[in-house]
Amino acid sequence: MIIPRKGYVKAYFPMNDSFKQTMDHVQTLIKELETFSIDIGRAEMDYVEVDDEDWATAWKKYYHPVQITERMTIVPTWEDYEPGQDEMIIELDPGMAFGTGTIQQPFYPSEL
Repeated sequence: MIIPRKGYVKAYFPMNDSFKQTMDHVQTLIKELETFSIDIGRAEMDYVEVDDEDWATAWKKYYHPVQITERMTIVPTWEDYEPGQDEMIIELDPGMAFGTGTIQQPFYPSEL
């Protein structure tokens, strides 16, 4: 039995003169996923305006420790985390452009 999964895409775009055009373009690209037999569901789009000064740190509240194997956890440097016995910690300060290490690809080498 295949269990359908709901997904979402979160992106940050500048609120400038081309914002509406950017949103329209993203919507078009999402709809094109159907040509690859990808169920896009409702394909709803929404946005929230974030002040520039808040943006510098606002994204951090969404990233917390992620256990990637039985003995390995990725921990953002700003989080307090007490590792368990024999647990290995990877401290990561991802920054806004780097990423958080929580996508599947970084997990593969950890299984070796």
